[in-house]
Parts: sequence; structure tokens; C-alpha cells
Amino acid sequence: MGWLNFLERRYGRYAIPDLTWKILVLQVIVYILGAINPETYNILLLDPTRIMKGEVWRLFSFIIIPSVTDIHSAIWFFFAGYFFLIMGGNLEREWGYFRYNMFWLIGIVGTTVFAFFIVQGPVSNIFMGLSLFFAFATLFPNYVIYVFLILPVRVKYLAWIAALGQLVALIQGDTSTRVGILVGFANYLLFFGPDLWQQAKVRFQTEGQRKKFQEARLESRSAGFFHECNVCKRTDVSDPDLEFRVGPDDLEYCAQHLPK
Repeated sequence: MGWLNFLERRYGRYAIPDLTWKILVLQVIVYILGAINPETYNILLLDPTRIMKGEVWRLFSFIIIPSVTDIHSAIWFFFAGYFFLIMGGNLEREWGYFRYNMFWLIGIVGTTVFAFFIVQGPVSNIFMGLSLFFAFATLFPNYVIYVFLILPVRVKYLAWIAALGQLVALIQGDTSTRVGILVGFANYLLFFGPDLWQQAKVRFQTEGQRKKFQEARLESRSAGFFHECNVCKRTDVSDPDLEFRVGPDDLEYCAQHLPK
């Protein structure tokens, strides 16, 4: 990601260290304040109408609203915070402070665009939480989570279930839902989209090469040999000691005529 490298060289010194811990501490404070006065959450929500009236802190304060707000669900708040710490901490160590900050910043911008121009009303930070989860599952797919503290599940399987839910929402949802998902996952798409696309291309090419090789092998078996050089036409039958390789063009060559 050349654009990230450029930004990191220019602005890396401004990155906020240990951002996950800072957000989590603020979420704990908000959870306690929300237990005292539930109106706390409304004061922090990303609300375009209130922002236009001068409450600009809402552009950032919505990210410190915890995913669990019910005072009677304190145990779930604890587990949600613990998992958030695992995800964010690992991503922060993997990417470094600046890139992790940028992931959050792009998510904030995307959510703000969604609130102002699509919903034109208050929105939560749910898409940011999901994009963080998908980023974690992409980089650490085999991380094991104990569901209900007893059932071990690799995080990649939970991510596939969550992705299926988002796909259903894309297909069945209205225009605002579809745009909201795409905009809400802008940070994930910018960070992982190019690599995922490249992996898909390589997988498609590999499958194509494997198919061609299997077809060539069936043809060679019917002709009585297994390998044949595309240039000299020697086979493993006519020259048993000859080595054969598949070239960049998916054709088979002997060692002597293999394209460089």
C-alpha cells in the first residue's frame, strides 16, 4: 500500500499510541456514566443535525459508545471489551500505530459520510466494529475464541457467518443499507481489497493451470506416455531419464527447452 507508506513517512509521528486501550478506557467511563444517566449515549451519538448546530465532538465521540450499553448486561460488556482489546491490540502490533490510526480514521470518515448523505440522521459505530472484526479475522484467521467460554471456534468461521449476514443485507436491504455497508467497510476494502483481489486472481490462474495440466495428462496417458516436451516432442517413454517442467505458458517442456 504505497499511499499508506507515503502518509506514514509524512505524518507517522502524529499517530496516537495504544489507541485500543484509550478507546476501551473511555468506553468503560461512558458505560458507567450511561448507567447513571442513559442520556449520555445520545450526547455522544453521531447525529448530523446536532453536529450542524455546533456539537462537533460527535464526529469522534460516537466511537467510544460501547457495543453493550445495558447496565444489566455487565458480564457481556466485559467480554465485548476483552475481545475488542484482543482484536485491536493484535492489529496495532501487526500494523503499527500509524496504520491502525488510519484504519480508524477512514472508518470514521466513512461512517460520517453515511450519516450525513445517506441516512441523514443518527448512526452508531456498528460498521466500524464489524470492519475491525473482519480485519482481525483476515490477519489472524486461526485465532481461537471460546464461545460461551467452552466452545472453541476459529475466528475465520465466525467471520464467514458475519460476512454471510452482510451479504444477505446487501441483497435484501434497501439502497441506504447497501450503501451503508459499502461505505462502512471502506477502511477494510482500502486495506485488504487489493490483496484479496490479487489472491483471487492467483487462485483462478492456478485452477486454470491445474485444469490444463490434468487435461494434458489424460491425453498423454491415452497416447502411452505421461510427459512430453512441447519443443522436441521427447517423452518419458522415449527418454526415461529426462526431466520435465511446466513453463510459464502452462505447457510442458524438458529441462533443455524450458523457457527462461
